[in-house]
Amino acid sequence: MKKLDPRLFSESLDLIDLTPPFVSDTSTSEKSIRDLKEQLSKQVLNAEANVSEIRNQLAHKVSVLEKKMDILVDKFQNFADVANQRHAQSQSQIQSTKIDSSRVEALIERQNQIVAVYESRLKKFQHMLEKQELKILDLSAQLSESRRQLERLKGL
Repeated sequence: MKKLDPRLFSESLDLIDLTPPFVSDTSTSEKSIRDLKEQLSKQVLNAEANVSEIRNQLAHKVSVLEKKMDILVDKFQNFADVANQRHAQSQSQIQSTKIDSSRVEALIERQNQIVAVYESRLKKFQHMLEKQELKILDLSAQLSESRRQLERLKGL
């Protein structure tokens, strides 16, 4: 005896006995066959309606999921764009800082060179002044000596 599973259909039907009834006469058997055909026809229509409804629900769910996926893809793309933009800005700032740093280093080096030249010139001037002071002292000593000699000569 074959029985249909009612979970396949939306209506809760008792399991239908598909074994042919005992045929006592042809009119009864034709009527029962017709009834069976009608029942099967209704069940098939119900099953088709259920399948159609499930298909529509699945199509709706797929549509909703596709929209959500599109939103996620857009968000991810926006995130990637922002991250790339920030990275480019950071790289630009780093490059600008490197350029500024190299300019500052060049200025410092130039200032150090100027200071070194100034110190060298200052040492030369100090050495020259020391020589001049020695000359002045020597000349002063000579002048003093000359005055003494003049005084001595005047006194004679």
